Amino acid sequence: MEYVAIDFQTANRWHKSACSVALVTVKDGKIIDTFYSLIRPGILHFDKENTALHGITKEMVKDAPYFDELWPLIKEKINGKTLVAHYARFDMDVLEEELTGNELAFPSCPVFCTCVLSQAM
Repeated sequence: MEYVAIDFQTANRWHKSACSVALVTVKDGKIIDTFYSLIRPGILHFDKENTALHGITKEMVKDAPYFDELWPLIKEKINGKTLVAHYARFDMDVLEEELTGNELAFPSCPVFCTCVLSQAM
């Protein structure tokens, strides 16, 4: 089995403010690839609550790539694979908002939420 764990952080309460993305690809229980990047949001507004949570500041992302610049690499790593996230609704909302805002197509990927799975167990 192969899947990609995905995690976004946002600059503020708006889901279209991704400021970082992390991807970890797991195959047969072993990590086979990792990827992390800061992302420059379209509007450099950081809520202090978000920065307190993840530690990312506008100074850290001012020279980072925009989401649409990172998308080809992210898409290559996740396309056709199962995505796993803790509270996947948030991460998928961020992904959808970034894709929609950049007029990019959402990839075909099954999604599992570890939060929902853990509650079911």
